[in-house]
Amino acid sequence: MTMSEGTRRFRVHQVLALACFPIGLALMASGCSSTRAQVRSPEALRPKQIFPAPAGLLAGTAPSSSGVMWLLANEGGATTVRPLNLQTGLLGEATPVSNSTVAITESASGTLGLGLATTTTGALDLSSASSPQSVVSVPIGAPVRGVAAGESSFYVLDGNASSASVSIVNPQTGTVQTTLPAPSDAIGIAASGVGNALYVLEPSGRVVQIDETSGRVVDAFSTGSSARAMALSPDGSTLYVLKGTGVENIGVIDLATESQTKALPAAANSVDIQIGPDGSTLFSLVGTQASANVQVFSLGATNQ
Repeated sequence: MTMSEGTRRFRVHQVLALACFPIGLALMASGCSSTRAQVRSPEALRPKQIFPAPAGLLAGTAPSSSGVMWLLANEGGATTVRPLNLQTGLLGEATPVSNSTVAITESASGTLGLGLATTTTGALDLSSASSPQSVVSVPIGAPVRGVAAGESSFYVLDGNASSASVSIVNPQTGTVQTTLPAPSDAIGIAASGVGNALYVLEPSGRVVQIDETSGRVVDAFSTGSSARAMALSPDGSTLYVLKGTGVENIGVIDLATESQTKALPAAANSVDIQIGPDGSTLFSLVGTQASANVQVFSLGATNQ
């Protein structure tokens, strides 16, 4: 082997070692005794692509049908949003947004929703993805913790030290249509077009299902401990839950049985997860104040 060949292989091995964790460690961190995990070789679960992301990465949107993912980051003290073109791997220009921005989502029609959290109040800033600075701001009664986009509404999880709620926002009128109660410690929200179901995540890994029409809790189940973020498959059948501290993993939850079918490895410093528009790809957002990237995993390979 030549010196240049050895150097190239060493660098590739470095990247893969930083990007992935052994399956065994991921399963031990799942914290779910009912897990029916399928152990597979690390090679099958390594990222098929790794894209650059801005340092200080906080969150991202699910990729649009055109292959663009919007990234929210705190870059050197300034909060920005940037488009990542998943076809070219290129990051677009940074657009400054409020430093109170903590969450981001995008609707199928191309409207960005930014969740803001001040000390006592919050807001949902709405703008066109083609012009992120043109904003309509919708006041929310408490600091925002998470946002999700549905077919015709935006869902804002907000709360204070003693209570939390889900505000349903009409983007056409820029008003809150209704407010539904949520667990006081809720940290994330996902909206399904199937059966008007809203899913709210608690740090313990408990997921509460709320009926959007009635506002009632219709179900609750555990996904394991130390939950941090979640994403819902486009068909509403599978929930992906990012869990763990230090050694992260992603629990794959079959909503029909409310059980974890497997655990996928996740890189250290994972901050968010998203699912591609056809449900076959998982995006793991990894970031620190020094560096960040977006790792792409094929769910088709892990489901074989």
